[in-house]
Amino acid sequence: MADQIVITEKTSQAKDVRAAVGSRYGIILPAEGHLFDLLEPEDVVPAWKRWSPILLRPEGLYGTRPAEGGNKAAKLKAIRDALRTAKRVWLATDCDREGQLIGQEILEHYEYRGQVMRVLFTAQDPQTSATHSAGQSQMQNMAAFTPPQLRAGRPTRSTTYR
Repeated sequence: MADQIVITEKTSQAKDVRAAVGSRYGIILPAEGHLFDLLEPEDVVPAWKRWSPILLRPEGLYGTRPAEGGNKAAKLKAIRDALRTAKRVWLATDCDREGQLIGQEILEHYEYRGQVMRVLFTAQDPQTSATHSAGQSQMQNMAAFTPPQLRAGRPTRSTTYR
């Protein structure tokens, strides 16, 4: 297995990144939007089966479980297997809060402890896309990951919870 992997948010991004950098940064694996769902309150504490709006959802209290549908299980398996040997992960999901959260949920669920790099593509058009030299230089100039977008994405994910 590769010691680096690139996780994208969707298949089209994976194709663009692959066209721009080949396998230079490891295997490129697409997610499919959110691959995990938040646990139901009663899955965390059985007494919460009679959940009410008064119950707060403190960060870190609710875990995740694999989402169902489509080919999400196959994509998760490929990512999980690759994470086992990866020393570095390049998150190339969308550069918004949700994209950051999608990538981070995967890493947290599988308790990945290697280095995480963040790739920020701001467009997928001929002038700025990953399929051109701009995309290649973006990946070459990435710095170690910092989590401000993740912190911003968590409240959004909790408020859109069923």
